[in-house]
Parts: sequence; structure tokens; C-alpha cells
Amino acid sequence: ISTNRKKFTSAEIINFIQVNIEKMINGLRLLPTLLNVPLLLIIEIIILFYYMGFGFLIGLVVLILLIMLNICLQQRMKKTEKAKQEALDKRMKITSTTLFNLKVFKMYSWDNFFLKKIYEAREYEIQCFRNFFNVANKIRTLLWFAPMMTSTVSIGAYIYFIKTINVEDIYICLSIFSSMQDLLRASGNVLSGTIDMMVSVKRI
Repeated sequence: ISTNRKKFTSAEIINFIQVNIEKMINGLRLLPTLLNVPLLLIIEIIILFYYMGFGFLIGLVVLILLIMLNICLQQRMKKTEKAKQEALDKRMKITSTTLFNLKVFKMYSWDNFFLKKIYEAREYEIQCFRNFFNVANKIRTLLWFAPMMTSTVSIGAYIYFIKTINVEDIYICLSIFSSMQDLLRASGNVLSGTIDMMVSVKRI
């Protein structure tokens, strides 16, 4: 314990308890969903290939490209989450230091200087939060857009290559695409929570 106290300030320890542990708990709650989503997506892809044949392969290529783009955004999101946590630590550290030594700072008229430091740390923290939520919104938008794009391309390719339209197959495929859309939308929160948990585990 004494080693950890020398390594981390009291503000960082409080931040670990209030923020990081809570994110770890939330991430563990989402782990079952994280395991179920890929399995359900694989089953739905197999069913769609059975009904649509070669036409779905073109839609699958589009889906894979969008997933690869999503993976790149997740890597960026992981970096912004780490920067956000470090900015929070910095702001908590300077705030706790200022409050702890407030009488000394008042005596030597250093309060305005440290108040400015707190504002600067807060502005940097807000910028880190802004960057994080920008990336998170891009990921969620992509997850909403991917199933619609995949279904449009797949049905268009199905009509182009098969020439004949089986209305029953189209309705079945649309219902599966709708289920896939719900899965991908839910996976946005799951991925965000998992990234938060991974960053929190490394920090602690």
C-alpha cells in the first residue's frame, strides 16, 4: 500500500475508485452480450447466404469493409479514452493539490495562478471528452448505416443476378437484416463499454 501511495497521488486513487472500477464492473456485465453478438451474426450470415446466394456475397463484402473501418475507429476510440482518463487524472491532481494547500496559496497570493491551472486542465479535459464522443458517434453512425447498406446492396445484387424475384425470400431476408441491424446497434454500447474496461484495467 505504501508503494502504491508513493506511485499514485490521492486524487488518482480516488479517480481509480470512482471511475475506473465502475467502468470495469459495467464492462464485465456486457461480456455475455459481447460473446453472443458474433455468434448470432454468423448464424444470420449463413441464413442470408442460403436464401440469397451469390447476391449476398457482394453485400457481405460491403459489410466486411464497414467492419474494418469500424475496427480502425475503435483503435482511435481506445486512444481517446486513454487521453480522457489521463486528462481527468491531471485535473483531479491539480484540484486536490490546490484545495489541500489553499491557505498557503492564499498567503502568498498564488491562488489565481493555480485557479488558472485548474481552468486550463479542465479545458483540456473537455477537449478530450469532445474527441472521445466524436469518435463514439462515428462508430454508432457506422453501426446504424452498415446493415442498411448491406441489405440494399445484397437485394440489388440478388435481383440483378437471379433475375426472378421471390417475394417470400425477400421478406425473410429483410426480417433477418432487421435483426442484424438491432445486433449491430447494440454492439456499439458493448464495444464502448469493453474499451472502457480494457483501458481501466491497464490503468489500475
